[in-house]
Amino acid sequence: MSLLSVFKKFRIKSIIPKEDLSDYDDILYQFKDSLMASDIVNIQNRLSKKFNKEPKINDVKFAILNQLVRLYSAKNDFQGLSSVYFNMTLIVRQERKNPIGYLQSFHEMQLRNWQSTGLVKTIKIYTGKDNMVCGECQKLDEKIYTIDQALKEKPLPCKECWAWHEVAKDEDGKEIIKKFAGPGCRCYYRPEDISL
Repeated sequence: MSLLSVFKKFRIKSIIPKEDLSDYDDILYQFKDSLMASDIVNIQNRLSKKFNKEPKINDVKFAILNQLVRLYSAKNDFQGLSSVYFNMTLIVRQERKNPIGYLQSFHEMQLRNWQSTGLVKTIKIYTGKDNMVCGECQKLDEKIYTIDQALKEKPLPCKECWAWHEVAKDEDGKEIIKKFAGPGCRCYYRPEDISL
């Protein structure tokens, strides 16, 4: 059910323009077991009061994701946390800010999720396998780690990939990415040794 249809069905008033409601459907759908349409309205109204203006879509999405971080952290739901941090990475990158902290959290939660199952013993790193892969990532390609080893050494995301970006400061003095020289680290873990 889309957010717009929920608003129509329950006659919910929102200051979100109707054409923008579909912008929230991805988060509402992906986190449907933990999030209700009314949560989005409440967060949006709270941010409107805080900012004294209509919040940007990404501000609302980020506030929703922060709420989900608290919820999933309380439950030790590492799979939920990895999804949230991945979505945060996408938003931060879209806003041309450095997403490396969120990407690090995504990888850590992914590893912790596999660790919590007790089934995954080792993981293997895979790269984008194209001409945009940096030299450091090439060294990591198909390297195998135990989960404990990967959590300790944190090989992903590769810091060299992010060093390619030209960083500047915005009007608030926060770092933003002025120019992308490449896609950033696209390496990922996959379970290698699984015991059933």
